[in-house]
Amino acid sequence: MEQKNLNWTGVVTYGIYLGIISILISVVIWVTAIMESLGIWGNMMIGILNLIIMLVLLILFTVAYRKKYFDNVLSYKNAFLFGFLVVIVSVVLGAVYNYIFHKFIDP
Repeated sequence: MEQKNLNWTGVVTYGIYLGIISILISVVIWVTAIMESLGIWGNMMIGILNLIIMLVLLILFTVAYRKKYFDNVLSYKNAFLFGFLVVIVSVVLGAVYNYIFHKFIDP
């Protein structure tokens, strides 16, 4: 069986998708001021819900990536590496957003 390498276009694309969705969730939480109105348990539930959404999206993106670039056969190594790199791209995008948000929008 031939071993295929990662497709960086797919990694960056899905990483940007995950980062934008994460940023949109943060903006919705900030605009609705839901964090201020809920207590500690409400904030914890929002965090858990956000984590679940991100994990489900990561799984869906991995399945789509496998179908598009690997003909439905993806090794564990490539799947793990894909997920790790997608999260890295998403975190970098989120960090840039957080810097701009806390420096200029809501200091």
